Amino acid sequence: MSGRKPIPKSDKIKKKHQAFVQEYLINGNNAAQAYLKVFKKDKSDNVYCARAAHQLLMTQYCQDLIQKERDDMDIQYQVNKGLLVKELLDTINDCKVEQDRTNLLKSIDILNKMSGNYTEKREVNVNGQGIVFNFHDPNKDDNNLIT
Repeated sequence: MSGRKPIPKSDKIKKKHQAFVQEYLINGNNAAQAYLKVFKKDKSDNVYCARAAHQLLMTQYCQDLIQKERDDMDIQYQVNKGLLVKELLDTINDCKVEQDRTNLLKSIDILNKMSGNYTEKREVNVNGQGIVFNFHDPNKDDNNLIT
């Protein structure tokens, strides 16, 4: 075994651990806050909550739950992203037929952002002088933007 604690034995403990993992993932991975909410501990003892939350996270059972939830979220994200891309492509085609240039460009812009082909420019003024920063993924070819 990898030094992790074994799966909890009672159903009541399992339910608490499941609730802890759900809260942990919902609140942005703040284990101490999740522990406080699920186990209803006194907020004045933050050190105890942080330690207890860390120990709970280190159990194999919680690690497995977290991984399963993240895998499920990744699958759901991919499905939603695929549906959104299909809708955007349909919108682009409709806008071409209807010659709706404004919504066509908006749809292309959103699709480029989603695919990572979007270069974002920001201008920052330092002592009255403008500096332009171009943000883009260096692994992507900027010539492959959707038009």
